[in-house]
Amino acid sequence: MGDKNPWKNNAPSPDVARMELMTKFGLSDIQTQAILDMRLARLQGLEREKIENEFEELMKQITYFNEILSDIKMLMNIVKEEIDKLVSALIKALQMLS
Repeated sequence: MGDKNPWKNNAPSPDVARMELMTKFGLSDIQTQAILDMRLARLQGLEREKIENEFEELMKQITYFNEILSDIKMLMNIVKEEIDKLVSALIKALQMLS
């Protein structure tokens, strides 16, 4: 399996990965560099997509938090829910002590 995808291994450095590709497949330096560059471009694309998705999620959260701050009833309901959770947790803790 390792021979099918040698560029997916965990070579300790790009130079080692380059040498392994060249040795195992008889590739030229240019061919080997093209393979390594494709891998890097793919990883960069995945990282960019991950960052964009994270940004979108953060923007949704910001929108939600702004809605809470602009709606006193919504804010008070959230505060009430959190107080109810704390009271329930306190009651459970006191019951465990007795």
